[in-house]
Amino acid sequence: MFNFETHRGLFTLFKTLEDALNGKLDVVGPSPEETNDAMFINRSNELNWMILRLIPCMRRKELVWSDEWTKKWDLLEESFRMINEGIADLGKKIPLAHLEMIEMKFKFGSDHYYIEPKLSGP
Repeated sequence: MFNFETHRGLFTLFKTLEDALNGKLDVVGPSPEETNDAMFINRSNELNWMILRLIPCMRRKELVWSDEWTKKWDLLEESFRMINEGIADLGKKIPLAHLEMIEMKFKFGSDHYYIEPKLSGP
């Protein structure tokens, strides 16, 4: 579902085509609907949370990062988590799967920094 809507907007397109076939639209094209907007915002929040988790991995260890930066990063982390949990509380299943993926695949926090990979070989 995530890929269909995020990369091609297929769910939005299918809903619009369904409305057109049922005579609810005079012209085939995107129409403002709360469902479409909510799906876009949800996918956007999921992507933004993944990006937030990756930002610390770009920091160099030798650079000094202020406590203020850490506080702001942690605040954003908490906000994304609250949004995700709020959507899950509405009975939606995708946020729970997304939370599991974040915890398993994006295990980065404000204390992380870039580490030069060690090359193996001769």
